[in-house]
Amino acid sequence: MNNRLRPQAKFCPWLLVCFIVFSSNLSASAINASFTGELIEIPCTFSNSADLDFDFKDVVAQEIDGINHAVEQRVDVSCYSTAILPSQLLSLTINGAHLAGAADNIVDSGLPNMGIALTNSTNGNGLPLGQAIKDIGVAGASSMSFILKATLVNNSPNNSSLDVGDFSTDLVLSAKYE
Repeated sequence: MNNRLRPQAKFCPWLLVCFIVFSSNLSASAINASFTGELIEIPCTFSNSADLDFDFKDVVAQEIDGINHAVEQRVDVSCYSTAILPSQLLSLTINGAHLAGAADNIVDSGLPNMGIALTNSTNGNGLPLGQAIKDIGVAGASSMSFILKATLVNNSPNNSSLDVGDFSTDLVLSAKYE
């Protein structure tokens, strides 16, 4: 009985080697993969890539009426002259926290019921958050500017009094040719 087990023990390593060799030949068929793309320059920058700071300073809460207490900043959009830009309009997108229950161009200030309305002071149009704004540039332009107006608004029911305190918010402006 002891002799019968020995040949089987010698045969097992050979069987294992055969299994490994044959199983490696059973892989899936090969396919080709191709990669394509286009390397482009960053087409546009805002105000030489400097942050914009809208400082309202101290404001009396009862005076916030959506008209007074506005701050304006010139926003320069410069596109590289070496960039190949399509002839469509330049579009701007502003992303930030929207004040719930307010118009789509009202940013949440961080204080309850107080927002900051964003408009293009050049043409008076509201600048809605998260949407492409296409009426700010001209076809084929490599640079342009507009005046971004930020106005404090009271969005409380019946213009009731607002909570006092510090407020702040951050926005991200992005531009592209579409």
